[in-house]
Formats: sequence, C-alpha cells, structure tokens
Amino acid sequence: MRMVAATLLAIVLFVLPATAAAADPPKLDARAWILIDPRDGAVLASKSPDKRLPIASTTKLMTAYLALKQLKPNQRIAAPAYRPSNPAEITLGLEPGERMRVRDLLYGLLLPSASDAAETLADGVAGSVPAFVTRMNQAAQRLGLTDTHYANPIGLDDPDNSPEIWEREAALLASLRTEFTALGGIGGVELAPPQSAAEWTEARLAQIRLDIAP
Repeated sequence: MRMVAATLLAIVLFVLPATAAAADPPKLDARAWILIDPRDGAVLASKSPDKRLPIASTTKLMTAYLALKQLKPNQRIAAPAYRPSNPAEITLGLEPGERMRVRDLLYGLLLPSASDAAETLADGVAGSVPAFVTRMNQAAQRLGLTDTHYANPIGLDDPDNSPEIWEREAALLASLRTEFTALGGIGGVELAPPQSAAEWTEARLAQIRLDIAP
C-alpha cells in the first residue's frame, strides 16, 4: 500500500501547476519526491531526487502505456491462467479464457492494481509475458529511463526486476498520464476497498467508467 501511495503522490506532484511551487519547498512525509512543471520539464522543488526507491506498482504505468499504444480500448482479449504468487495480491478474479475489454482491464490495472489485469494486457500486446517484458525494457530505453529494468508487468519483486528506481525516472513515468486520455477522469476516482475479488467484475468496472465519464 505504501508503494501505491508513493506512486500516486508522484503523479499528483507532477500534475500540479507551476503556481503551486512556493518560495519554500513544501514539507511532505516522504523519503523522496520531485515537483516538475509538465510544460517544460523544469524541476520546481524536490527532496532527495536521486534517491533510489522500490519500483513496485510504478511498473503498471509502463504496462498501461504499452497497452494503450498497441491495443484498442474496446478490443476484447482473453485472460491467460494466472495464479497469485503473494496472498496480498489483488486480482479481478479472471478465469482462463475469459474475455474483457481493454478499457476495463486498464481500469482494473490502474484502480485496484489487479495483477491478472496486468498479465492479460501483457499477453494481449505481445503474446506472452516474456515478450511483453522485452517491449517494456525497449520502451524504457526510448523514454530515457536508463536506470530502470523490468522483469514482469506487475511490479512484483524479482531478482531481475530493477529493485530501485531514481525519483526522477518515477516522475518521468508519471508524465505518461497524457497517454491515458482515453480513460477520462481516472485520476479523480475514489474507491472503497473491495470486499472480494468478485467485486471487480466487468459490470463494476463499466459503472466506474460511467461515473467518471466527462
């Protein structure tokens, strides 16, 4: 949960207007943060901007970015078999072969942070998770994320997953929000924690989409 909160904090800080920057940097309860003007990339304020931090769910921003680049929002793709490796993982409860719209999978990926949504999108984009991870690392290099390496589309700990990420790179990943315009006002959604995976059904995700539609 702390890493999810840190990721959201990075996004919020990035999208703040330049007028939010005061003469004295704000005091935030975070080990590291950076405030960037999205218009020109200028650093307005920061705390330990070169500190290395766990990559965790920041990974899902790259997963969503590639899915939006390669798939159509209303395209339906089949879920592969997925078994959580950690009891704390959140899933949509997708059954193998179950088909769901890309748009709804993206909501499942970015709102409850569902692992099976991430793997389904990865499989839909590249045909397999390993092939998708290769694309993730290629995209990272193109975007200038030279100190970031991915091993899975979820952000789970892995010996090959970059265990830490420069705060500046986290901010750059957060800047990919401009690619998420097809998802409407997803950044303003507030959700109560689900009582079970069954709550994240396609109907539930469709209702969320209606709630935030402009």
